[in-house]
Formats: sequence, structure tokens, C-alpha cells
Amino acid sequence: MITSESQIYQLLLGLHLGLSVVVTPLILWFGSPYGKLADSFKVHWSRGNVTINGTLGWVIMETVSLVAYTLCFTPWLGGPVHLNATTLLLAAMWVVHYINRSWVYPLRNPHRSPMHVGVMLSAVFFNVINGYVNGRWVSHFGEYPADAILSWHGLAGLALFVGGLVGNVHSDNILMGIQRSKRQKTQLATKGHDTASQSRYVIPRNGLFEWVSSPHYLCELLEWTGYAIATRSTAAWLFVLFAMANLGPRAIQCHRWYKTHFANYPPARKAIIPYLL
Repeated sequence: MITSESQIYQLLLGLHLGLSVVVTPLILWFGSPYGKLADSFKVHWSRGNVTINGTLGWVIMETVSLVAYTLCFTPWLGGPVHLNATTLLLAAMWVVHYINRSWVYPLRNPHRSPMHVGVMLSAVFFNVINGYVNGRWVSHFGEYPADAILSWHGLAGLALFVGGLVGNVHSDNILMGIQRSKRQKTQLATKGHDTASQSRYVIPRNGLFEWVSSPHYLCELLEWTGYAIATRSTAAWLFVLFAMANLGPRAIQCHRWYKTHFANYPPARKAIIPYLL
């Protein structure tokens, strides 16, 4: 019988691990339900094509993680909440990332294909669990002296997180520039009735794209690895595991897609890890 929050917390950590274990084979088998890979997705949704505006769906599912985490720093769950320079800075890392991913990123790139509600709801389910177990550890279950962020792991984790965040935003900027250019060409092509160019993709160039096909995924992994080093928590390392299990297969699929569709795709470019994978 579950009698305490700590028991609930441990059960959710186990569920988190279970989701990490199953997500890779699911993605490798079924594919991804959005973006350039959507046409190869093997699941045909039943009961009609129930979709939501892509931008709205993205904002909802990402905001859930931000809300679940920050609520852990309020008295609503009971018990002491640890507030000091270290816990607030660790929380700021999470908040900065998700403010960018939840609101800044979709508003800067508002054109998104409709999203199936099943995709949104599955992301909401995971983000509630992930936001809670990470936020509750930093705010309640973990023990962080005020100067812990000045330790080697605190500073190293913070530096890796910031580097990953900068790389993530820079890679997003490159992809957004391609999308804006594509929309402009589509508008011109439509006026000139050149419909063939409306579905044209190009090879991303510059920045980390010179080394890997999905640097935005690589940089997100760097962010959460830095966060895990700084927090030294099981929940954070489980998030790194889930991110690897989720983003790794997608990066491999995107890499294969590029190589299939572009005969001149850079042969030395890897999927997600420079020179290795």
C-alpha cells in the first residue's frame, strides 16, 4: 500500500525508466509521426484524423513540463521546499530551456503542420512525470548546500548546459532560415505555377550541421547531460536516458532520409554524434 510521497516518487522513477526502455524500439519500428518522416509513419490513427493546430499542440505539451517542475517549488505538495542559490539556479536551467521550447521557439517559427492529439497527449503524459520527478528532487528530496553550484560538477554541468542551449538555438536558427526561404520560394512558385518547387527540401549547412544531421538533438542531449551533472540526481539521468532513447533513433532516421533524397549529401556527416554515429 502506498502511504507516502516518497513511495509515489519511486514508482514514478520506475515508470520513467520503463518509458525510456520502450521508446527506442517503438520509434525504430513505427517511425516518427511528424515532419519530413511523417509519410513513413506506420500507424494509421483510428477514429478519424483528430488533429490540433501544430503550434498550439506544441505549446501545450511543452508548457506542461515547465508547470509541473515549477509547481514543485510551491507548498502545494507539502513538506519543506529548499530554496537557496543552488536550487534556484538549477531550477532556472530548467525554466530557461522550457520557456524557449514552450513559447519562444514556436512563436519564432509559427508554421507547423497539424498535430494528432495522440502525439500531444502522450507528450503531456511524459512531461507531467518528468517535470515532477526532476522538480521535486531539486526542491524537496535532494540536499543542496547554497554553495553546491560552485563545486566542480556544478560549474561543469552549468557550462555544458549553457553550451548546449546556445548550440540548440543556433541550430534552430539555421533550420528556421531554411523554412522561411522555402515559404518565400513557394509563394513565388505558386504565382508562377511552378508547383514542383513547393515541396523542395535543401541540405542544412553551417554550424554544427557540418558535422551531424541533427545538431539540435545533439545540443539538447548536451543540455540535459549538463543538468544531470549539476544535479547529480537519478531523475535527471533518467531524463538523459529518455532523451537519448527518443532523439537518437529520430536523428538516425532523419540522417537516412537525407542520404536517400540527396545524392550529394556530405558523406562524412554523421547522424547525431560527430565522427561516430
